[in-house]
Amino acid sequence: MNCMKIRIVLAWAAAALVASIHAASATVVIPNGSGVEAWFGSNAPAYQASNPISFGPFTIPGVGPYGPGVLGGSPTPAPAFPAAPVGVNFQGTPSTSHFNDSNGTRAKSTITDTIAAVPAVTSDVAIAIPHWALVQSTAATTYAWNQLNFDADYDLTNSLAGITNPILPLNVHGIVNPPGGYAQFYASITYTYYPTTTAFTYIGPAVNLGTLTYSWLQPTAGTFAATINPTGTLAAVPAFGELEISGYAWLAGDPSEIVVSAVPEPASLGLLAVGMLATLRRSRMGPYGARR
Repeated sequence: MNCMKIRIVLAWAAAALVASIHAASATVVIPNGSGVEAWFGSNAPAYQASNPISFGPFTIPGVGPYGPGVLGGSPTPAPAFPAAPVGVNFQGTPSTSHFNDSNGTRAKSTITDTIAAVPAVTSDVAIAIPHWALVQSTAATTYAWNQLNFDADYDLTNSLAGITNPILPLNVHGIVNPPGGYAQFYASITYTYYPTTTAFTYIGPAVNLGTLTYSWLQPTAGTFAATINPTGTLAAVPAFGELEISGYAWLAGDPSEIVVSAVPEPASLGLLAVGMLATLRRSRMGPYGARR
């Protein structure tokens, strides 16, 4: 074996050793239960509904725009770990809720979670909103809102680093119908660490890691579109234990259409572009492959 081959073999062995060390110390994130409660209300007519339907009743808030916080008398987020989350599970399988007041206002929300392939920072475990819309027709003459309360727990086998203002973008777009009211989106997402034994038995005390907030307001008539990221700082997860992500988010309008959706990953955009090019190429070819 010549010197070049020896160098290649040694480099490969060193890389394999580093990879094995990183693999051994990588944080494993194990979903451990979740729950979401969806709430909907409008004032034309005075209407309220929830998913699960057993929740409520609750107070419909007055006309907005609104400040930070849950709307009206709607409930606070689900109970903290080690109590089991309440509502509909959304870990791994997205949860979707539909509402319709039969008077020109509809809402549809989908919520799930995301875990990075190799989690490194606290925000690598996150709540995700693939698509959420609150839509009022031009016949709707007054305000409406849709709120989600959520709670998700995760077992962690190692630490995660802290982060400030993580990149977790959401697209917000829609229209406020004339003569002009408002369209609004707000979310508050709190991360909490619970020390546990290696068998994930809670030993406390809980540690608040921080809160991320999203906020958007269109205060006048017209169309709007923006990409927004959360603000806030998340502390590091110090060690083995339980991570809880809990909070609430809401859409509100009077009368308007507002849509919130996840920003596609760069890889997804690349695949979309490849698919569009393939479709375009096929459209230029005849049924037997001849160019038109």
